[in-house]
Amino acid sequence: MKTERRHELEKNQLADWLGHKLSWAEQNASTLVAAVVGVVVVIGVAAYWQNSRAERSLTAWNEYFDAVEKRDRVVVAQGLEKVAANDSDIVPGQMAEILLADIAMNEGIEQLSTDREGGEKLLNDAKNRYMAARSAASDPRLKERATLGLARFFETMGLLDDAIREYKTLADNPQCLYKLDAQRKLEYLSMPATIVFAKAYRDRKPAPQPAGTSMFNLDDLNKLPKSEASFPGAKPSATGAAATPAATTPAAVPSSTPSASATAAPSATPTASATAKPSATGK
Repeated sequence: MKTERRHELEKNQLADWLGHKLSWAEQNASTLVAAVVGVVVVIGVAAYWQNSRAERSLTAWNEYFDAVEKRDRVVVAQGLEKVAANDSDIVPGQMAEILLADIAMNEGIEQLSTDREGGEKLLNDAKNRYMAARSAASDPRLKERATLGLARFFETMGLLDDAIREYKTLADNPQCLYKLDAQRKLEYLSMPATIVFAKAYRDRKPAPQPAGTSMFNLDDLNKLPKSEASFPGAKPSATGAAATPAATTPAAVPSSTPSASATAAPSATPTASATAKPSATGK
């Protein structure tokens, strides 16, 4: 009896609970329908957004490769500009931004030797593009590629402290694709010769020159230290002054090999010197 009574009580409690929930559902039917519809809409929007993003990404990649395959550099830049502007939040747009930065960097470096101001304008455009791509990228590989571009910009401009900071970011990352290159650059940028040349470059403000000429001339090169030992911070050579030839011209040393005149075959006609009587000293 006790067991039957307990089962009966449990059934009554379940019936009361179901009745209460059904009553609540009837009273809040519109709210429940709206909630269900809302969930369905959210799921549908998410699915549509993913499909739309995938299609957009595919379209952007097609436009990207279509641009880079062109032979005309101006047409390439125009195509990449379109992708970078329209798709900056996805990988193809960020790749286009980095490639445009590379183009500006290379053109700026080429122009530096004849037009410092124009070259630096292109280099600053490259810097801004690298920064924009790094800020927008979610893929760590794109961030590293943009950081490498920034490091190259600072190195080219002679801003070694900034370049070292960017290269160190790459060198300190064990998973970085550019780790070894960054480590070599850090060694190079710490050399005294590199420091002196960077300072000479920053201090040099030449006027634009005709195409094919350089902003540096021989007088500029002659102002650089003549030996590595004279660079700031360089250590003296282990061989000391003996390794450096003396400034004075050494006296001529007689050759142990007979000269051409001494070994020449005798002439058929005796010369005056040949017939002269030797002196007592043998001269």
